[in-house]
Parts: sequence; structure tokens; C-alpha cells
Amino acid sequence: MRGRVRVAVLVDNTGEPRRCVVLQSSGEALLDQSTCRLMLEKARFDPARNRKGRAVAGVYWSPRVRWMFANGD
Repeated sequence: MRGRVRVAVLVDNTGEPRRCVVLQSSGEALLDQSTCRLMLEKARFDPARNRKGRAVAGVYWSPRVRWMFANGD
């Protein structure tokens, strides 16, 4: 199984990812879901900052995540 997924992650003002949205699907639901699950469980961010330097919520626009699984041969 292989594919490329692109997501957007909503990040709160503490840098915690709160929501993930698939922007470009791999065509494989498992890969799309796994990408978002891993982003929400593992990713950590520095929060965005407004003009006054205060931490605010923001959005992280990912590059395409490329999934490749070996078939065991």
C-alpha cells in the first residue's frame, strides 16, 4: 500500500494540535486516517503569534506525507 496525503492541522494557542482535516486524499482511507491520528497524537508545535507577540491559535499546512509499505518479499 502506498499513497500521499496532505493535511491541515488546527493548532491551539498552547501549540497542541486540536483538529486535522485531509486536504488531499491518498485514495486509501486507512492512510488518510492514520496521517491525522499521528498528527494529533505525536506532533507538537510552537504556537502562532499575533503582532503583539501573544500566542494565538493557527493552522499548520502540511507538505504531502508519503506512505510506502514494504510487502515483505
